[in-house]
Amino acid sequence: MNWDKFCQIIHLLFHKRDREIKFDNSVIEMNIYDNNIRYTKSEFETLLLEYNKFDYSEFSIYNNDKYEALVHVDKYYNGRLSEDRCIESDEVSIYMSKCSDEIILSLLNEFKDELSNLRFFYSSFRYRETNIELFDLLRGMFRANSLYIIKKGETMKRELFENMALAFSFNYSYNIDRVVRPVNSFSEIVTMIHKRSARMRYDDLSVPLLNYKKEIVDRYLMAQSSEDIFVQFIGYYQIMEHFFSEVSKENIHTTIKEIIQHPGFSPKRKKDTAKLAEAIITKMNSYKEDFRGTEIEALELTLEKYIDIQNLMDSLNDFENGIVNYYSTHEVSFSKGKKVELMDSSNKKIFKDIASRIYNTRNSLVHSKSNEYNIKEKGIYRPFKDSAELSKELPLMRIIAETIIIKTSSEM
Repeated sequence: MNWDKFCQIIHLLFHKRDREIKFDNSVIEMNIYDNNIRYTKSEFETLLLEYNKFDYSEFSIYNNDKYEALVHVDKYYNGRLSEDRCIESDEVSIYMSKCSDEIILSLLNEFKDELSNLRFFYSSFRYRETNIELFDLLRGMFRANSLYIIKKGETMKRELFENMALAFSFNYSYNIDRVVRPVNSFSEIVTMIHKRSARMRYDDLSVPLLNYKKEIVDRYLMAQSSEDIFVQFIGYYQIMEHFFSEVSKENIHTTIKEIIQHPGFSPKRKKDTAKLAEAIITKMNSYKEDFRGTEIEALELTLEKYIDIQNLMDSLNDFENGIVNYYSTHEVSFSKGKKVELMDSSNKKIFKDIASRIYNTRNSLVHSKSNEYNIKEKGIYRPFKDSAELSKELPLMRIIAETIIIKTSSEM
């Protein structure tokens, strides 16, 4: 990171048509919310000297006697985040406070490419105070605070700092009944959550013409209103799951109907009735008592019934540029979810592949048996660590769920 690169990032984050930002070789000047902000190259170089004293990972900084990690503090926490509220022993001091300038600079440096794709909600950080500093404004862009651990006396390795931070998070939650958890992905800390642009303005809405099934709309609204991507994924999945029994019964009915209606079938011939009986037994053996088939087969049947691949691709492209290509080139690493070649019109296994990707990921979320076979062959979702990758599955899940809700509606 140098001064020129820093100026480019500041311009990227704060430039708007109605906002003037001045840059020269030694100073940045801008006016935001009636605050005149001035930041000099000399201030930046002083910060850079401190910045270079640390080793960095994505969301923490470390040297031999100090560790700072970005954390989410429970939204119901009503205490002060301050160095004054320090937990101490003879060896360490632990406290939570606002993020340091050094770790903010590390975020700007580490995620400069991601920053170009963000749409920040500037209204979220309107400051009433006067004389705010540039890094105060930057802190307001990131939804996180910092956990600090200061070592007294002898130095300490990063691993020991990390172990102590994890132990503090558990003890805090156990005793205070509030949560402090580490940040594990960039998407967690930006003020713009993964949402698509609105399809239309409020003034363009019209009176509804369709009746939707309440039980699945409730699932959809639960998923939409949650900030937890685990809850979102499961909510969308349950909309698909709602129809498993129905499509499984239809599948049995269709199989029997096709055999009986075939011109070569005769109920008077023993071999024909035996063939019919065998088909029924085969289907019933693969189905549970409530007529639900194996879930992955039922999921595949549900997708075949309600989803048009071209419409799915169009909706995905509208939702997020490049996401269709992502599904074709990336499996879900933590669940062994298959790549899905949506753009391959000759792919006759497309619904099977989509069902496999979704179902494997669903299983990795709801099953957590920690043994070598499960981890290697099936995969297990690790909260926080895998959250960024899981979030990439939400556009697919959401659009399928929305399509099913609409396709199963009736006229008002």
